[in-house]
Amino acid sequence: MKHLTTILLALGIITIAYGQSPQQADKFFQDKNYQQAEILYQRLVARYPKTPLYCYRYARCLYERQDYEKAIEYFKSTTAKYGLANFYIGESAFQTYLFDDAVKYYDTYLASIDTTHTNWKAVQKRRSQCLVGQRLIKHVQNIIITDTFIMPKQTFLSAYHLTKEAGTISANKEMHITFTNSRNNRQIITQYNDNDSITSLYSAEKLIDGWADTIPFYQDPQHSINFPFLLNDGVTLYFATERSDGMGGLDIYRTRYDSDAENFLRSENIGFPFNSPYNDYMLAIDENEGIGYFATDRDCAVDSVTIIQFVWNEKKDYLLTSPDDTTTRQIAQLKVIKIDSVAHGNAKIALSTDFLSNFTSSDYSHISLQTPPDFHFVVADGVEYTQYSDFTNAEALEMFRTYEQALIIHQKDNEKLDNLRMQYINASPEQRSRLSTTIQNLEETTAKQQLILKQKEKQIRKLENSK
Repeated sequence: MKHLTTILLALGIITIAYGQSPQQADKFFQDKNYQQAEILYQRLVARYPKTPLYCYRYARCLYERQDYEKAIEYFKSTTAKYGLANFYIGESAFQTYLFDDAVKYYDTYLASIDTTHTNWKAVQKRRSQCLVGQRLIKHVQNIIITDTFIMPKQTFLSAYHLTKEAGTISANKEMHITFTNSRNNRQIITQYNDNDSITSLYSAEKLIDGWADTIPFYQDPQHSINFPFLLNDGVTLYFATERSDGMGGLDIYRTRYDSDAENFLRSENIGFPFNSPYNDYMLAIDENEGIGYFATDRDCAVDSVTIIQFVWNEKKDYLLTSPDDTTTRQIAQLKVIKIDSVAHGNAKIALSTDFLSNFTSSDYSHISLQTPPDFHFVVADGVEYTQYSDFTNAEALEMFRTYEQALIIHQKDNEKLDNLRMQYINASPEQRSRLSTTIQNLEETTAKQQLILKQKEKQIRKLENSK
């Protein structure tokens, strides 16, 4: 009898707990405590998978916590009951760069409301951004990110380490940028138009006794322009502005000066991954070093900004996959770094582990080369070395031996990366969350290793060919 009473009591406690879950979940949801609400609604959906309210609330929690792709799955089962679910599917698809789907669900939502609805203009604007996204996602540039810096917005320029040959950038209290060229005889200045709240770009020439008065350089009568950067060619201009052919917030644009027509060509949005639905600006390029920088406030706190340092190449590498491909979308959002088939330019990057930086053979003497007696190393067009005895420059040979050792480290890290990716495919959602960071960090490491190996190859060839 006592045993039966214990069982009944336990069942009663479980019943009370389940009975309280909807009320507690609702309280968390109304209080916008989406983290706790998500846990309870996940349990309720597992127990009552056909209850629209639980599925909708669970999807909303996922959406608010930025788990957009999973949110779409649950919102779709509630559209018949909750028309607003179409709006949230559109938003979730937009945030994950599924622009075709976003347009489809925005249109469904717009058909359910009229032009007087408070959401009408905002959804129409978002739909326009989707049309821009549909065009840009077809040409995603594949860049190698070498470092990131989270900075206070007011001091973000301190993360830009440009050489003198690239010019200098400064900002006033209003964050209006002035670019000064490498010769220090020309400035591109952001300032207000006369009696206007719109900023434009003006130029000034250096005189013997100071700077001349500014004259108009580049203007847009309808939109403020800021964050100028002029390449060494003196005609290629980058700037940031917010306008209708952008993704939202500030976008980075490029234009060139046509000396024959004496005006600038039509500017173009430089696309993904540089631009996003957030604010992206201040692209600066050090052509001699092969390094570029830009700022973005995506996934940042209100007063912070992330500075992205990347490998700069005049020859752009664009992805050739479908716009719906997951990898394409993730690279476009800077969620992953793809390093296949990328020309690396002249980037000079030092890893925190000093990989091949001040590298000597004794540093990695514990590594067994395990390489065959022959190898294949191209020294010049039509000239390939296959044995150590082929080298005639002792310094080049020593550098090649350390290069081989570093190459093995790089290969082992790539093998580890492949294994982690295989684990990710078969992992649970919780395990994937942990693996994702590890994979991304290792991708960044191997990308940097590859850059430095390319540099060392050039140095070896230069030494050997100088004999």
